[in-house]
Amino acid sequence: MKAEELTNAFLALDRRNPPINPEGAEFMVAKFLDLAKLRQGRTVTWVDSPQEIEDSIVEGYVLTEVLRRLRNLNANQWFTNESRVLQDTRDRLRLTPKMGDRTMQIMHDRIQTLWGDICLAAIEYGGWYVAVTVSNVYVIRRPAISVEDDGRGGERLHNESGPAVAWPHGPYFWYLNGFAVGEQIVERPRSITVEQVHAERNVEVRRIMQERMGIDRYMIKAGGRKVSDPDPQYGTLWQVNPPEDEPITLLEVINSTAEPDGTHRHYFLRVPNNLRTPKAAAAWTWNLRTDDYKPIKET
Repeated sequence: MKAEELTNAFLALDRRNPPINPEGAEFMVAKFLDLAKLRQGRTVTWVDSPQEIEDSIVEGYVLTEVLRRLRNLNANQWFTNESRVLQDTRDRLRLTPKMGDRTMQIMHDRIQTLWGDICLAAIEYGGWYVAVTVSNVYVIRRPAISVEDDGRGGERLHNESGPAVAWPHGPYFWYLNGFAVGEQIVERPRSITVEQVHAERNVEVRRIMQERMGIDRYMIKAGGRKVSDPDPQYGTLWQVNPPEDEPITLLEVINSTAEPDGTHRHYFLRVPNNLRTPKAAAAWTWNLRTDDYKPIKET
C-alpha cells in the first residue's frame, strides 16, 4: 500500500472506539470472503498488530475503504469498479447465462446491502485491514490514531508527543501536520542536526524539522548572519540561506521584562524575506504598515 493510501485509510477509521471483539470480526470477515469466493480454504485469524503476520501478503483490503466503495456504488459503477473484491463478483454475475439487466440490478442491490452490513459489522468488532496470504487470512485490529483539524473542514494525522498511529505492540507511525515523519523528529527533536535537515528531500518535512529543532537554533547552527544593525526598540534581523530552499529571515526581539534571575529572554519570529529593517519586520508581526507602527510602551 502506498503512503498516501495508508494515510487515507488511517483517517477513515471509526473514532468511536467500540469494544474489540476478535471472534466477531473473524466470523464476519470469513463470511465476507466466503461470499466473494476469495477465501479458498484459508484460515481466518485475528492479530493485534501487523507485526504478527509472518507470511508474505498476497492481497489486502482495508475494510473502511471497501465499505465506502459499497456505499457509493450505483448500478453503472458496479460494472466498472476496480476493487478486486467487487470486480470478482461482477465478473461472475456477468458470466451467468441468460441473466437480464433487471435480474442483475436486483442481485447487485442485495449483494451490496449484504456486503455492506457484513463489512460494517467487522469494522465495529474492531477489524480494520484484511491481509490475505497463501495459507491464511489475517484480520488486523484497528490502530489508535491522533488527528487535528486541518483548517479546511477536514482532519489530518498529528501528534507532537508520540506516534499518531499505533497498535498495542507496534508498528508505530509518526505524523506532524499530516506529513509522515520519523520518530526522532517527534520524540527527540533536540537531537536533529543541520545535516539531517539539509539531507531531507521533502520541503514540507524539512521545514517541520527546522521548527522542531528550534528555528533560532537552526539559524545559528546553519551559519545564519545578522542582516541589520541591532535596533534597541525593534530588534535585529537574521537570515540564513538553506541549500535548495528559500531564505529564512527571523526577527530577534528581547523581552523587556526580566526573568527571575535578572536575564532577558530572546525570541525569534519568522518574517517575510523582503523586509529590510527591524521596524518593518516588527510592524509586519502586528499586521501594520511600517509608517503606522508606533509603539508607545513596551510590555
